[in-house]
Parts: sequence; C-alpha cells; structure tokens
Amino acid sequence: MKKIYLLGIACLLSGAAIAQDYVTPQIADFFAQKISPDGSYLVGQDAATGTIVYLYSPITKKLVQANNFYPGAGNCVSNTGIIVGQEIATSESHCGIVINGKVSQPATLKFPNDYSCLNAITPDGTRAVGYMPATGATSYIPFYVDINSSGVVSAPIKLDYPKKDLFGEVPQQIIPVHISQDGRTIAGTVVDGTGFYSYPIVYKMDDNGTWSYTLPSEPLFNPDKIAVPKYPEINWNDPSYPVSPSKEPQKFMTPEEYQEWQEALKSDPNANFWDFMTDEENAKYEQAIREYQAWQDELIGDKFDRYWKAMYEIGKYQMFSMNNFALSGDGRFLAAANGILNEETTSDNYVGYTTYVFDLEKGTNTTLKSDNAWILPTQIFPNGRVLGVTHPKNAFIPFEAYMCEPGSDSYIKFMTFLENKIPSYVDWIEDNLGMYGTIGYEPDGTAITGFYVVTGWMMMSDDMSVIAGGYPFADNDNDGWEDGLTYVFYDPTGTVEVEEVAVEAEEEVFNVFNLNGIKVLTTKDKAAVNNLPKGIYIVNGKKLAI
Repeated sequence: MKKIYLLGIACLLSGAAIAQDYVTPQIADFFAQKISPDGSYLVGQDAATGTIVYLYSPITKKLVQANNFYPGAGNCVSNTGIIVGQEIATSESHCGIVINGKVSQPATLKFPNDYSCLNAITPDGTRAVGYMPATGATSYIPFYVDINSSGVVSAPIKLDYPKKDLFGEVPQQIIPVHISQDGRTIAGTVVDGTGFYSYPIVYKMDDNGTWSYTLPSEPLFNPDKIAVPKYPEINWNDPSYPVSPSKEPQKFMTPEEYQEWQEALKSDPNANFWDFMTDEENAKYEQAIREYQAWQDELIGDKFDRYWKAMYEIGKYQMFSMNNFALSGDGRFLAAANGILNEETTSDNYVGYTTYVFDLEKGTNTTLKSDNAWILPTQIFPNGRVLGVTHPKNAFIPFEAYMCEPGSDSYIKFMTFLENKIPSYVDWIEDNLGMYGTIGYEPDGTAITGFYVVTGWMMMSDDMSVIAGGYPFADNDNDGWEDGLTYVFYDPTGTVEVEEVAVEAEEEVFNVFNLNGIKVLTTKDKAAVNNLPKGIYIVNGKKLAI
C-alpha cells in the first residue's frame, strides 16, 4: 500500500522552536484539502481513489476514516468535526454528512433523479449549503439547510437565482460553494447556458431573513459592448429545407440497382448503396452531397460562427474557474480566479489566471499581480489576506503556495511570507520539501536547473496557529496521484505573531438632492449638510428634514 506521511510539528510558545521529541505519525493515502476555521480539524481524501475521506485533528492526533464519500468543494468541515459533501455508496451521488466517521444521507435531502451535494458548512455546524437537481434547462439549483443540535437536517430551503445568464441564455447550473461563518453570506458559481463560461454569484441575507443575490463580476462583463446574436435554433422539420441526398439514394440509382442494394442489406446491414451505382451516378450523388453541405454551411455554419465568435470575445472576461475561489469568514471578501485566454484561439484555452479580490461591502475589485500566472486563490481572510496555490497540472512546478498581504496587490511566495513571520517553519520545509531540478527554460530551450520548494496545497486556521500543506505527487501521466504527504505546523499556545493590517475604512460621502431630484451638495462634512437652508432633502437615498 502506498504511504502518505502526516508530518506533525508541535511548536512551543511563540512558534519559533520546533519540538525535537515530536513523533511523526504515518497515515496511509491521505491528502489534506480543507481546514476548519479554528484549526481543530483537517479533512481530505485518499490519494489513490479519492473515495475515502479522512478527518484528522492536529491537536488530539486522532484520525477518523469514512468510506465512499467526497468532501464538498467549499469550507466543508466545521469546528465540531462535521464534514459535508457527497455520499457515493450507491450508483447515485447525493448529499451526505459525516459525523464521527459515519456517512449518512439526510432523509430530507433525497431528491428524484438524485445527483446533489453539500459543499459548505458553518463553523458551528448549524447551516450547510449545496445544490440539488431541477427540471428544465437549469439542471442544478442552490439551497441551504439548517441543522439542529441533534444533527437533524431541515428540508431544503431553495435560493432564488438568475433565470438568464449574462449572455441572455438560460444558465445550466447555479452551484453554491462557500458559506460565511454566520451563515448569512453564500458564494457560488453561475454556469452559463453553453456550459463553457462561469462567474461568481453572492447571496446575502438581510436582518429580516430575506435573501438576495448579486453578481460581483458583472461590471467586468463585456466592456467592449459586443452584441451577441441569438443562439441559432434550427428547425429540421421545416418542409422548405432540402433533404440530405444520403436519405434518398434511390434518386441516383436505377430501380434495378436500388432493388439489388435492398437485397444485399438482408445479408449485410453495412452494405453501401454507392457500391451499386455506376461511376456517372456516383459523381452526381457526390455533387449533390457537396451542394447539400454548402447549404448547411450557409444555414448553420455562418450563424454558429458569428454566435461563437461573439461569445468568445465576451467570454474571455468571464472565464472564472468554477470551484477555485474563496469567501472570507465574515462574508466581506471574495477572491476568484479568472482564466486568461490565449488570444490566438477561439476556445477556452487558458494561459493562466488573474486573481480578482471583490470587496462585497464597497462593491469594488482589485486584481493581484504575480510572477506566476497559474495561482488559484484557496483562502481569503477577514482582513483581506489571500492565500493561493499554483494549479497542479498547469504550473511548471506544481503546488507552490503564495500569499498576498492586506493592502497589497501582489502575491509573494509563501516561503517569503514565512521567512518574515515564522523562520523555523521555513527551515523544516526547505529540509524536507526542497529539491534540485529544472526550474525553467532559456529562450533557446535550454533547461535552467536550481533549488526549489514545493510547499503544497496550503491551508491555515483563522488565527494562523495551525498551518498545513497537502502535497500529492503526480504520476508520470499527471492524471492521478501515486503518493503524497500532509504536513502540519501546530502552535498549541496560539501565539504565532503575525502582523494584522486593518482594512482602511472608506470616508463617507454625502450626496444631497432636493425633492425635484437636483443635486445640491456633495460633501464629506456632515455639518455642511445640516447647514443647508430649511427644507426636506434626500441624503444618500434617505429623506432628511432640516
């Protein structure tokens, strides 16, 4: 059996010293993927098949195994050790929950034509979010459930969703992926009607318990105002359309030849009718086929060419990776990876990703710079710090972590971040995960050799007292995992000193209108508003009597 090593490192006091007597446990087939907000639990899958889920506590060193289960794509593990995801014990895959190693499907979440999943759960384990099958053009729709103290799951509460995508077609799927710690913000993905493009959707619940959604990336959509023609719908039953010559071969044959072909079909169902034609008849048939194909090209090809060309030109701004985004625990920030398309193609051929950070309170966004084009954001913290990793199949060196500090617009390597914060962790990673090999190529194709570190699929508790890295090793074909390891840095005192940068508060601007809708004042000085002549005004959308 292949082994994956869980390398636990207990850090004392400030996290500056590594306990020398710590015994490293060995765990078979474990690749950690998610961490609970408080760092109490890591959840992941076996590297070989992905059908076994593991729950590991770096604090108690306890490992729990559950079979036939996929963890959800979002923040799928609670501080209480509950895992949500997809139960796959039967031929169907449906919503599942793991409690104390036991996999179950909630009785309230059994749907007809079942293919459903729970993707995320709140830290206290009282609310989870997922998708369920639907009838009609939109195949999967979002819902959430509440979970009581006995583990009983409520009936699904459906969330509203856009009935048209940004291209004007019916969306294929609405997939919720993350939920905030208070359960009042949900982030997911809209998959457009073609199935090729996707973009984020965010749900917010107000104080009255009413949900509404926004599309944070919509302001980025179609900046060139490209018109998209309606999707071509061909009515093949239109009696005015010509019939394919292949369906009427008798028109190109004598009655005797046609009858001979019919007799041949009785003993050979694959007999070709053109084998019973003369050369002259065959030439006429081939010419008729060419004319029919030309008609098809004129009717279909040109329409589809125009449609897909417009879709590509617009879609290059909306190629957000479906599940590779993160929501901050307080529901304020969303970090999402938007695919960078190869300008030389007309398909979803990525050459990298751009990380967008959306401030959902301000309605603004920032793009992050990096020396690596293949970073996927995996976590974002309430102060705006972004943790990301390189895409395992596209980056030159797979699974290298990056960090973007609050107030910055650039990623730095995770190792650089650790050097300034927790140097002892750097020493261990370099000793155990560092290697020499090809790190790039010269313009003439000559390989560049050097030392590099594969930090892995990093994850951190909210207070950074637990830092873990899942590190799978790809096989020769890079289509599965042969081996791997998970390593954990654990500071039991929770005193890792990490400088927190407060998010700068935006100064309030007062826009004042009279009752005729005419703006009479714009100011940051609230006193100036009160000094206006007596009357009734509209200040930032609210009536004010002075």
